[in-house]
Amino acid sequence: MGITCVGKSTVGRLLGERLGYRFFNLDLEIKDFFSNTLANIYYDCNRLEIDKTKALVLEDVLLRCEKDSVIAISPIYYWETYERLLDEYEVFCIELRDKAKHIAKRLVFTDENDVAVPNDKRKRCYFRNLRSIKRIMDDYSYAHRYIETKVDIDGRSALEAAIEIEDIIQSKSTD
Repeated sequence: MGITCVGKSTVGRLLGERLGYRFFNLDLEIKDFFSNTLANIYYDCNRLEIDKTKALVLEDVLLRCEKDSVIAISPIYYWETYERLLDEYEVFCIELRDKAKHIAKRLVFTDENDVAVPNDKRKRCYFRNLRSIKRIMDDYSYAHRYIETKVDIDGRSALEAAIEIEDIIQSKSTD
């Protein structure tokens, strides 16, 4: 779990490959489940409705996946929406974190069809994006406080983060 552009999908995909686990990106699963774009799915939804939608699709993924899988989950606001699922399916949650300045450099902007668009203004918008990211980090920190295991990327490569998480998982399995 983690906020936008922290590296959930990239690190998760690498981690899945390293461990031989199937990888799921919850945002892509949501788009497939509803056959629509995220912008259209979440249009006019409040945070609770968005989290309920994510939880519905997460349960579908958990029912379909093998016991050992990696799932990249976008930020959540209402922990209680997911708590039963995470407990019932014995999900080991890890929050990926990074400094706002590193996340701002990785931002990807998309159009109404969720297609990445070039952003020539990114450097000019850097400080505005930095403020927005810090606000988002604060907004989601309340729910993410329930996630016991945190991995700080701190500008490292996705592979380095995946290796650290792999070590955490292996040490947890030997406990």
